[in-house]
Amino acid sequence: MSLPHDPHGILSVIVAGIIAATAWGIVTYVLAVPVSSTYSLVGGVLGAGLVYGAVADFEGMLMRLILPLLIAPLVVLGLSALVTAVVTRLAATSAPKPLFRTARAADAVMTGLLSLGH
Repeated sequence: MSLPHDPHGILSVIVAGIIAATAWGIVTYVLAVPVSSTYSLVGGVLGAGLVYGAVADFEGMLMRLILPLLIAPLVVLGLSALVTAVVTRLAATSAPKPLFRTARAADAVMTGLLSLGH
């Protein structure tokens, strides 16, 4: 995507994209609809840029941006289903009390790793 070389115009595009993503986030919050903030920001900035007059390389954008955004949730869904099946099979023969203790410890570690990585 290439924008005209106007610094104030480019700043306006970025601000318009952020405002659009924020407005969409508020609407989906009020309607209780789950939405990804990443998708909202990308859509807001791309939409504002196209309205501003940017020229987009759709083939490059498809390969570098849109395709990964569409494929990533499917890959994560498959991996989470696989991990859930493995953990369920491993935990099926465990006694409940030690299993809950281990699950709480694993939950604490995973939450820490998620917050560190995010």
